[in-house]
Amino acid sequence: MLYNAKNILDNKIQAIDGEIGNLDDFYFDDQSWGIRYMIVDTGNWIEGRKVLLSPVVIQTPDISNKYIMVNLTKGQIKNSPDIDTKRPVSHQHQEDYVWPAFGIGAVTPLMIDPGPVDNEIPRSSDDPHLRSTDEVFGYTISALDGEIGHIDDMIIDDDTWNIHFWVVKTKSWLPGKKVLISPQWISYISWEDKKVFVDATVDSIKNSPEYDPSRPFELEYESELNSYYGRTRMNG
Repeated sequence: MLYNAKNILDNKIQAIDGEIGNLDDFYFDDQSWGIRYMIVDTGNWIEGRKVLLSPVVIQTPDISNKYIMVNLTKGQIKNSPDIDTKRPVSHQHQEDYVWPAFGIGAVTPLMIDPGPVDNEIPRSSDDPHLRSTDEVFGYTISALDGEIGHIDDMIIDDDTWNIHFWVVKTKSWLPGKKVLISPQWISYISWEDKKVFVDATVDSIKNSPEYDPSRPFELEYESELNSYYGRTRMNG
């Protein structure tokens, strides 16, 4: 099933033997576009810790009641890794990067401005391809011939826990319109400038089927999108 990330963020997390906190964020891999971790804010339960849980422990989210069941006990969650054991690259202080992000197996990242090394942060804790969804929301979408809008949300497939589509809120010349782009349109991301560069023209994005987040993501609509992406060349 497909879910809007914003519809399940802040949902309550229900363990086998009781409630343990709220879903605070997702960490995803910027090469494979897979969701690697969900970040659970445990509130006052375990001294305000945020813990990392694999999405594979999630049962089907109950969107209407805003809670998510997980196949873990409170004791297992209490012993889960702390958020500080894995940090998105934006929270790492050693380097600033521009990452190529076009599919699995992208080339080695280009270091553009090495920063001071903080020897107190172990390198084993760093993951150069880990990103926070909360941070990426709001990044500008830059097409081949101009800016088109910004990332407003993402659609997650809970069968594979991959990012299925990015939701783009278009600029003022298309007031209120939202469209979807496939991660495969992304040529690279400038984390420093908070821009996502897509290998498509403004018109090809603007003319894609409009997305209505108030409606269920139906197979008919996905078929229309796939048809559009299939016949539309990346350069317009």
